[in-house]
Amino acid sequence: VTISGSVTNLGDRPFDYSFGITNIAVDAANPKYASAAGVLFNKDMSELIEFPGGLTGSYAIPNNVAKIGDFAFTSCTSLTGVTLPNTLTTIGSYAFEGCAGLTSVTIPNSVNNIGNVACSGCSSLPSMNVDASNPAYSSMNGVLFDKAQATLLQLPGGLGGSYTIPNIVTSIGDSAFLSCVSLTNVAIPNNVTSIGVNAFVLCTSLTSITVDA
Repeated sequence: VTISGSVTNLGDRPFDYSFGITNIAVDAANPKYASAAGVLFNKDMSELIEFPGGLTGSYAIPNNVAKIGDFAFTSCTSLTGVTLPNTLTTIGSYAFEGCAGLTSVTIPNSVNNIGNVACSGCSSLPSMNVDASNPAYSSMNGVLFDKAQATLLQLPGGLGGSYTIPNIVTSIGDSAFLSCVSLTNVAIPNNVTSIGVNAFVLCTSLTSITVDA
């Protein structure tokens, strides 16, 4: 796809599910958009807008990028790894939704805003790791939490079998287990007082949810 210099509005998610696209090119004269290595950005390349669905392998996001847009990598099934720069502050909602080949992601200490279920449907992702010095988020055994680990934000889709929620947790976030298709059992401890909307949607192998008496 080549975007001419006259295009100033692409709308939301313009190339989602376009699995054959390997390159998004932007005319250098375009006042709003830019591209690098076939990936679509805003003009100053501070926001990654869309990663072509046909690109394969690992990808290192450029160092000046501060934001990954909503749905930016949606259904990029051939993406196996992504390196996030220390300039990144925001990961949009559903940013990596359906990236079934993604096997690794580490969130740097600069990220202070992660949108709703950023890695939902990543069925090969065994863990979501967070830099220990991140002030807003943390991980425990590959599961994403807030810093205090009071709220479970997302279980990676590659984790299967049984999962026992840690006793320190008081809240399960919205869609926290969304599309965890290999999850079979969940144990909820006595400290949990809130379970978010759609917490267990599309957990197609889930056979039991047990709650501390």
